[in-house]
Amino acid sequence: MLQIKGMALGGCVLLTTALAVGAASPAAAASDSPPVMKLKGSKTALTTSKASVKPGVVQFNVAKTQPDDPQAGPDVIVVIKTKNIDAWLKHLGVVFSDASESQVASAMTWLNSHSTVFGGGREGTVWQVSLPKGTYYALSNNSVPTGDPLMSTFKVKGKTGSTTLHK
Repeated sequence: MLQIKGMALGGCVLLTTALAVGAASPAAAASDSPPVMKLKGSKTALTTSKASVKPGVVQFNVAKTQPDDPQAGPDVIVVIKTKNIDAWLKHLGVVFSDASESQVASAMTWLNSHSTVFGGGREGTVWQVSLPKGTYYALSNNSVPTGDPLMSTFKVKGKTGSTTLHK
């Protein structure tokens, strides 16, 4: 199975690397289940069900997103890793602004070289991805153009947990 880390965000596609994995044996699946991180968005907040998880495979469940916006469309919650979230949000704001094409291209280049998108989706979406140690952000894409993005931070720390993707 091939799982691609990446996400379409506001009409822009942020792609990273692909992760090739094999199918898990039934015995491994039973003993090595990944932790489940529920993502829940509303008009005023975005929450994660856990403050931290172990490195390795994590399953994300988008439990709820903001209501669809007539101008911005359906909400999508994405999971990213970046060393500087403030600069990341500033550059993403340029993408959603009335900036020139060259300014948007420059901002996209910066975003692609300073972050990794680990997937995302609308309400009901479930995905699994392998996460290394670090600080991660769950972000509601419909809140970005408002200048007051809804986001939640979580950590990946400790000894490696599940290393197998499951169906």
